[in-house]
Amino acid sequence: MASPALTHFLPRFGVAAAVAGVLSLTGCQTRNTQDTLPPASGVQPLKGLAQNVSVRRNAMGMPLIESNSFHDALFALGYVHATDRITQMVTLRLLAQGRLSEMSGSDLLDADRYMRAVNLKKSAGELYKASSPRLKRFFEVYARGVNAYLFRYRDKLPTDLAATGYKPEYWKPEDSALIFCLLNFSQSANLPEEIYSLMLAQTVTTDKLPWLTPSAPDEKLPLAEAEKLQGIKLNGQIPGLAEINKATGQLSDLNLLGATSSNNWAIAPQRSRSGKSLLASDSHGSLGVPSLFNYVQIRAPKYQASGVTIAGLPMVLGGFNGKVAWSMTSVMGDNQDLFLEKIKRQGTGLSYEVGGKWQPAIVRNETYFVKGQRPI
Repeated sequence: MASPALTHFLPRFGVAAAVAGVLSLTGCQTRNTQDTLPPASGVQPLKGLAQNVSVRRNAMGMPLIESNSFHDALFALGYVHATDRITQMVTLRLLAQGRLSEMSGSDLLDADRYMRAVNLKKSAGELYKASSPRLKRFFEVYARGVNAYLFRYRDKLPTDLAATGYKPEYWKPEDSALIFCLLNFSQSANLPEEIYSLMLAQTVTTDKLPWLTPSAPDEKLPLAEAEKLQGIKLNGQIPGLAEINKATGQLSDLNLLGATSSNNWAIAPQRSRSGKSLLASDSHGSLGVPSLFNYVQIRAPKYQASGVTIAGLPMVLGGFNGKVAWSMTSVMGDNQDLFLEKIKRQGTGLSYEVGGKWQPAIVRNETYFVKGQRPI
């Protein structure tokens, strides 16, 4: 069996890179594509490390990060995530920010408007601001690792990313909080269901709608919920509905909003052959290439863990540390609601109706930098 590829990362002391061997790729790969691939073995100097770090990969490319400090392990995790998944990281960040049209053009402008209305950036900012100094420090160190890759390979980005012409910005600690908020948002699937129901209500009556949108197979919407629809006119001209529906479909195609499913199974010690607890983690979502999850193993003083991560997040979301196993699953509860508001212009501002009275609305102006077009 071939030995696993080993890469040593050295601190910044001006050590010249002594690459022992680089993977030789054949087939349809071009020389330019090969130039974008970081060395899979050898020694690389990285500014930002306190001590040496080794990254060993198994036959499937899964990394084992070994370091003498948790600080360096987080830095290396950021670098490894960027090495393996920088296109995915950049795309997820633009998606969460409502800026995909900057990279992909006007076809995704409706999706951008949708995500800016959701305003995950605001949620992420509040979440990061409320975080402890220790947690912020972890995010900062991880971001430096990502940026070490972006700086080194700024002119040799992966082909799929370089082909878009988009130049990715450096990673900010708040960007990891943004990816976390995007993950949470994507695991709540009932908002698309409400949008689809509203689209369906354009052609069917409210007494039929509960049967066409059941809460379970062969079980219509609960009576108490169905009664809420009585007397409400859902059909007719609803401004922006077609665009919202289009954006929902685009986000579903991007594997963000769609059917979620997930489960975890736990077995008590008395029911296992080993006499110890067992946890089967089956967190999953829509199929995609690359997949959302990727496996990482980390060894550092006072910290060992192996499990699944998401590129952009400096944490093992589900795994094992030698003593405790943990995982996550989707509740798939009804925690999102779609509201139809009555809005009118009053003077230079907008107002919305609540309780028969008109209240001033807060207006947020957004600028969209669409690829190949003037700003909107």
